[in-house]
Amino acid sequence: MKQTVGFLDSSVNQPFFGFAVTLTSHHPFYLPEQHKTMTMPSYSDPLFKDYIHAIHYMDQAIGELVKDLKANGLWDNTVMVIYGDHDSSLVKNDSELPEFAVGNYDSLEFEQLKKSVPLIIHLPGGQILDAIDSSGLTINA
Repeated sequence: MKQTVGFLDSSVNQPFFGFAVTLTSHHPFYLPEQHKTMTMPSYSDPLFKDYIHAIHYMDQAIGELVKDLKANGLWDNTVMVIYGDHDSSLVKNDSELPEFAVGNYDSLEFEQLKKSVPLIIHLPGGQILDAIDSSGLTINA
């Protein structure tokens, strides 16, 4: 994310479109030890632990991007869309996700949680145009 902000400041011709792809949250979820800042309970599945560390790192990086956009005077004019291209693909019947997830879920709710794919949209001024709670669909032709 730091590389992305390096190209942006208030002198950039506006409006503009930017697109960045991150790979941190993709398998094999490798993250150098110095970037693992969470204290993790003793989960037994190393892949699950690496996934949680990678997602936490990604969350921090997005926070830094927002902070930098604000510092460069761009946040108030920015539409930011953050999306995932698939679920984690980690959850098996013996997964440690139920222990990690907060809340009590019945089997259907847990199945929905496992298959969730994030979509977050920031609009300038904190506008909320609509809240949509239905599922989307993509078709690859």
